Amino acid sequence: MAVDYSGASGAEALVMTVGPAAKGGKPATDATKTRQTTFDSNGKTFTVLTLRRDGKHPEPMFDGKRLSTILTPFTISHQPISTINPLKTRIRKACADDAAAAWEIRNAAILSQCKGHYPPESLAIWTNGEITERFIQFVVEQLYVATVNDAVVGTGMIDCNTGRLDAIFVRPDMMGHGIGEQMVSFLEDIGRAAGLTNLALDSTLNAAEFYRSCGFVGEAIGLYQSPRGITLDCIPMTKVLRSPPSDG
Repeated sequence: MAVDYSGASGAEALVMTVGPAAKGGKPATDATKTRQTTFDSNGKTFTVLTLRRDGKHPEPMFDGKRLSTILTPFTISHQPISTINPLKTRIRKACADDAAAAWEIRNAAILSQCKGHYPPESLAIWTNGEITERFIQFVVEQLYVATVNDAVVGTGMIDCNTGRLDAIFVRPDMMGHGIGEQMVSFLEDIGRAAGLTNLALDSTLNAAEFYRSCGFVGEAIGLYQSPRGITLDCIPMTKVLRSPPSDG
């Protein structure tokens, strides 16, 4: 069986999902793969291979045998890369012990993702300084954290009085795994439970497309007044919260 990549387009990759894995066997391998991830789903181990889109490649082999002959189910599908999240992500209320990690993630995300969109001197002021008691209090009272294997990898908050989201940051080396989308969805659920019908946020210039993919709308450039005394361009965005469909 040959794999045809001609149907893939945009931010898609051909994903081959195979499982459960053979007992005691080595993971499926193929010289053309660019990423291989093994993860647990409902107690079974599955392997996801993300392959290059550069023509046709033979079916990956497992111990010299064709995968489709030894692993079921065996499926091939085009799938947006952002939907592949094999990580076991947990979101919980933050505590004081999370403040250092939250501060580090905030600064690393700003310096990594906002570079080229804002002047270097603004980024320096934005991320300069040490953790303050005020920041620790903010973490304890308002922040939520996303964790993978108990390590904090993302942050976010929602003000249920105003419906505003803020402080949504993901550790740069953990971006691309759907953690940001999970955090936004989690905060939206909190908003729904609080009776909110609309959400709002001020997006940095680099993050607007991400928020649009989460259902937020907004195009006009606005100004964000930072507590650190700098004024930054931003894109005010909003989203109408819709109730989840009823089972009836």
